[in-house]
Amino acid sequence: MEKKLESTDRSIPGTRYAFAEFLASVFQYHTDSDLGKRVVIEMTRCPVYGADHPDMLTTLNNAAYWTKRADEQDRSSDEADSEPH
Repeated sequence: MEKKLESTDRSIPGTRYAFAEFLASVFQYHTDSDLGKRVVIEMTRCPVYGADHPDMLTTLNNAAYWTKRADEQDRSSDEADSEPH
């Protein structure tokens, strides 16, 4: 069972989130998507963040966006690989 984070542990998901935003800025959406999902998991373990907390909602939105972009990269790469050379 996952340990609950203390309210003072808010820096853990915050630091991961900042790194995820950096990855998005350099188009590393696969790693970014995985990290975004991890941030959401960590935030749910921190008693400060409820389901309606603005930071939680922003993180959920961004994680969904990064996952979508990773999927688009996969499709784009697959299309490029299937084009005749």
